[in-house]
Amino acid sequence: KMASIVKRMASRVKKTGVQFASDCNFSVYYACLRVCDELGGRVGLNKLSVWARGKKEQWIGSYLCKNLQPVLDLYRNRNDLGVHQENPPIWVCWWTGMETAPALVKRCVESTYKNAGMHPVHLITRENYSEYVEIPKYMLDKVDTGKMGFAHLADYVRVKLLATYGGLWLDATIFSSQQIPEMCFNLPLFTLKGPVQKCGYISDMRWVTFCLGGWKGNVFYRFLAEAFELYWNENEYAVDYLFFDYLILTAYDHIPAIREMMYVVPDNNIHRDKLQAA
Repeated sequence: KMASIVKRMASRVKKTGVQFASDCNFSVYYACLRVCDELGGRVGLNKLSVWARGKKEQWIGSYLCKNLQPVLDLYRNRNDLGVHQENPPIWVCWWTGMETAPALVKRCVESTYKNAGMHPVHLITRENYSEYVEIPKYMLDKVDTGKMGFAHLADYVRVKLLATYGGLWLDATIFSSQQIPEMCFNLPLFTLKGPVQKCGYISDMRWVTFCLGGWKGNVFYRFLAEAFELYWNENEYAVDYLFFDYLILTAYDHIPAIREMMYVVPDNNIHRDKLQAA
């Protein structure tokens, strides 16, 4: 038992060291803040952890604003709702295709097809993505070299699809127990939203990244797609694993039309986190 504990501690120290070295690509100050946040929480120094987390989030916000200034300036005063279409598509992605997907993923994707109603379902894979969107070569190159995680590439693909075609993105691990409500398609911007509260999530329950929808050409997805392109063209690494959430927060804080669209999304699917908390 003691050997197992020591092994886990050594693994955690190693991971912390790797993360610290990666964060130093951005700033030693930022790297130190993450260590204080994570280690402070683990050893019971909660006040230190909360302080460091707040400073870390401020630093990331400032970094993104500086890096994305041209795109922010372009979209700050835009309020394009987009074009509402009849029976817009549902998008799902499993990069290697359903043949190699785990049984749970297959069951979830099957539930999406079953409950899509009149909405066509498009499964995006490595083999067919180019039929729908063009991914910049510099992104694909960074995925190949490990600088850009596949999760970040998938985030880009979803916002590019929604900007280009509209509809609803559902992660491949979402299980639909009944027909997907039309409310998900009728709003210019849709996401799962709960009563807004400080809860440890960057979103404060205002959005999730695994379920996003909206109208074709909506300013939210156009901004996000161009922000992804600018950031990854000029940066070698994501500033944080939750980069997508921080990108949405940047849009929310600096583009009034996006903040208003988020505000009018009604609270929905409010028990979605029950299993995670169990």
